[in-house]
Amino acid sequence: MNEEPVSEDFYVSVLNRWEIEEFTSEWRLFIQTLKFKVRQLYENQPEKLLQILYRLDVPEEQFIFSTQLESIEETVEYLTQKIIDRELKRYQFRKNYKG
Repeated sequence: MNEEPVSEDFYVSVLNRWEIEEFTSEWRLFIQTLKFKVRQLYENQPEKLLQILYRLDVPEEQFIFSTQLESIEETVEYLTQKIIDRELKRYQFRKNYKG
């Protein structure tokens, strides 16, 4: 996952949505933190993960595809990338159309 130049608002928004309390605006640590949360939900609360993915408009097919990957690490990596992609699109949309 490449480093993306985003504002603190992006980090705060994503961390709040994922109920992550420790704040970081350092991209690599942010990604690691999000991966950890995705893995926790995937292993312990998959229905909650699906609900969040649904609210983000991440297609269910992508979740289903991720469950067919060879390892949980690959699944978490794949889902985290889809989440980041979607969150960045939402962020850009809000930034471009902010009133």
